[in-house]
Amino acid sequence: MNNGVALSSENIVLNAVGFQLSWWGIALYKEKAILPVLILVCFHLLFLKKRRKEEAFFIVGVALLGVCMDSFLFDLGIFRFEQSLVASSPIVPLWLITLWLAFATTLNHCLAWLFKNPRVTFLAGGAGGALSYVGAARLGTLEMPMPLLVSVPLLFMLWGVFLSLVRPASDYLKVRGATS
Repeated sequence: MNNGVALSSENIVLNAVGFQLSWWGIALYKEKAILPVLILVCFHLLFLKKRRKEEAFFIVGVALLGVCMDSFLFDLGIFRFEQSLVASSPIVPLWLITLWLAFATTLNHCLAWLFKNPRVTFLAGGAGGALSYVGAARLGTLEMPMPLLVSVPLLFMLWGVFLSLVRPASDYLKVRGATS
């Protein structure tokens, strides 16, 4: 079924590769990767046949929720950043906001399988989200000052809940696309 925002199978692969390039680019180069990642997000929207506006709102909405979650985690001390300017900021750095935009492009496309079953949404979302932070910490992109035995289960739970809350918005977008 064409859900109105579906990419072709070739473009789904490009969506997955584009996100991996975005994640690694941001993880390794932070601010230097912002422009290329934003260009990839724009290309994502250009490849859609229809429902671009709805997908753009979905991407921005997911990114805003994600930035709120990460700002909360930052305030709790679950992770921190090297940059001294960020230490006094109430929100996360621009490169992390950009990464949220890139991640949101995957949810209705190469990661759409996550939303087929609520348990899968929670478990895969929790595991993937938590491991993403651990991987970024291992690369030196951020620091995780709390013991992993504390921070990883917390990240797992928050990511599982986060994606479970995003799931209805994704479903709504698919239904709207199928009926228009």
